[in-house]
Amino acid sequence: ATTGEVSVKIPAVLGESISLPVSFIGRAATDGAWVVPNIGDQVLVAVENDRFSNVFMVPPFTKSPEVHYVSAYDTTTQTNASANSVNTLKINTVDIANGITIDEYTNIHVSRDGVYNLQFSAQFDKTDSGTDNYEVWIRVNNQDLAWTNTYVSAVGNDAKTVAAWNWMISLSADDHVTICWSSADTAMRVLAQAATTSPARPATCTH
Repeated sequence: ATTGEVSVKIPAVLGESISLPVSFIGRAATDGAWVVPNIGDQVLVAVENDRFSNVFMVPPFTKSPEVHYVSAYDTTTQTNASANSVNTLKINTVDIANGITIDEYTNIHVSRDGVYNLQFSAQFDKTDSGTDNYEVWIRVNNQDLAWTNTYVSAVGNDAKTVAAWNWMISLSADDHVTICWSSADTAMRVLAQAATTSPARPATCTH
């Protein structure tokens, strides 16, 4: 249902004091809401005759799609409790967000259909000698997403590597994405470190 009336002024023709009701608005649904102009917007109109019997508002007047996003991180060290198990990358702090939520500290939950750019950064660390591998991939709605896995090698005791890349994925409203990792080495972990000094440096965490 519609309520109210949209009126326009055509100052160059009728002056500032006369308002005309709009008979028809060419419009389309955007993001589930009808797009109508705001008070004071400049719009393009057409008239039926020189008596202004009907005034038509002409597209386009558009509403930019609302951007959905989340920036979040985790401040804990995440360990590999058993060899070759599936670990989910934890997220315990949301910095800023719009339209995307974090469920159960692991699931990135979207509320609208779209193509999403999922970016992450994690400091991996191992506390034993030798060369060991870990893998990182994503799941959508608890199902592994094909062709998203990456192998990374860490060489030597206390070796540190950074896993940081992105995936472009198509999601539907109510989908959730989980970043997973695994290693045969139980000494592999995702490292968080407090801020340090000399020189002063911020804390290390998973983003």
